[in-house]
Amino acid sequence: MPETDIADLKSRLYNLHIESIPSIIERHLLHLEKNELFVPFLAYTDSEYQMHLKWMLTALIKGIFIHNEEFNSCMERIEDRGFKQGHDFAGQRAIPHQLLPLLAKSLRQAGNSVIQNLIKEETAENKLFFLERWGHAANSLMIGVLSGYFSKQVTDLKELSIRDPLTNLYNRRYFYHCLETEVLKAKRGQYPLSLIMMDINDFKEINDQFGHHMGDELLQQIAFFAEKLQMDLGFRFGGDEFVFLIPGHTEQTAYQLAGQIDLYLRSWNEKVSLAYGTIRLHADAVDNIDHYLRLADERMYMNKRDIKQ
Repeated sequence: MPETDIADLKSRLYNLHIESIPSIIERHLLHLEKNELFVPFLAYTDSEYQMHLKWMLTALIKGIFIHNEEFNSCMERIEDRGFKQGHDFAGQRAIPHQLLPLLAKSLRQAGNSVIQNLIKEETAENKLFFLERWGHAANSLMIGVLSGYFSKQVTDLKELSIRDPLTNLYNRRYFYHCLETEVLKAKRGQYPLSLIMMDINDFKEINDQFGHHMGDELLQQIAFFAEKLQMDLGFRFGGDEFVFLIPGHTEQTAYQLAGQIDLYLRSWNEKVSLAYGTIRLHADAVDNIDHYLRLADERMYMNKRDIKQ
């Protein structure tokens, strides 16, 4: 359609379309309320969802009346906004993924119904133009929403797969992925990289005497104290054994950090203490990590013997 015709349509119909947004939202919500599957979603996020709907519908309507050369870039912006909205939906867990197509279909039908009523006196050419643009814009929005939603779910699933569920530290499998990355970064940045290995002294006896709930709480406290010290690369290797990668620290300063966790833990419960050993990692660490872990383990057990003496 020529730009002059689009400008004429905009002067006559743009404000009417903007004013129709509350009607579109009302139709859409009434349709959702008829499906009991949406009741928890509407109860949880009704006002916030309506605010997002108003923004998105305003963007869609602007897209309908935009100049031809700007239309594609406008659709990209709408899709980006939809992506963010879908990402938020997934993060809030407000709506299961099975309902997203129904949500999209309901909104599209509500919009079609209201817009068709607004353009019923227009020529067939103008009606076709409106419906094609509305369809294109709605598709861009929904593609964005679905992409954002499932992107967040994939990210969350990946995060779950690399985390220890009790402590929320990384698991042993993810250690080897991080190791390669951190060794390369340390080499490029020319800074030291050290490793701490630690476990809880007499952990089995603590579990036997006080119960596994006490043991679980101890493990969580180690993760908590490590977070306070900004030790972000922590890994639960299994049981009460932990490994930390410490970028920017020498073997000595890493040892001091481990000592701080031990002090924190002792202040939390005077009957509890840690054994720990540290080792500086060099450029060959990726290929020889078992050697470095063994050295750290030996130093940890030397520390454990010293404590018991």
